[in-house]
Amino acid sequence: MDPRSMKYLELKNINSTQHQPTKIDMQTIENASLLIIFDYEIFEYFRSNYKKYTNKLKLINYVDKSIKIPDPYILKDDKEYLETMENINILVNSWAKQKDLDK
Repeated sequence: MDPRSMKYLELKNINSTQHQPTKIDMQTIENASLLIIFDYEIFEYFRSNYKKYTNKLKLINYVDKSIKIPDPYILKDDKEYLETMENINILVNSWAKQKDLDK
C-alpha cells in the first residue's frame, strides 16, 4: 500500500489492514454482485474481456459523476493525492448509503 494511503487512513481512523489492494480472480468476479471499478481503462478492459459480467460493473463515480478520480498512485503532489483520497472516501460513503437504500 502506498504510504500516503496509510497516512490518509490513519487520519480518518480507518484500520488499514482491511484495505489491502489485491488482484481479483475469476471466482471473485463470478461471486461478486457488484464490481466497483476506479479507472475507465480498467472498466473498458472488463467490458471487453468479461462480457458475461458487464451487468456487475460500475465506475466508482457512478453515484456522483461530478467527482473525477485520477489514479492516485501516479500523483506526485501530496496535496492532490490527499484530495483524491478524500474524494474516494466521499464516493465510498455514497455507495454505502445507496446500498443501505437498496435493502
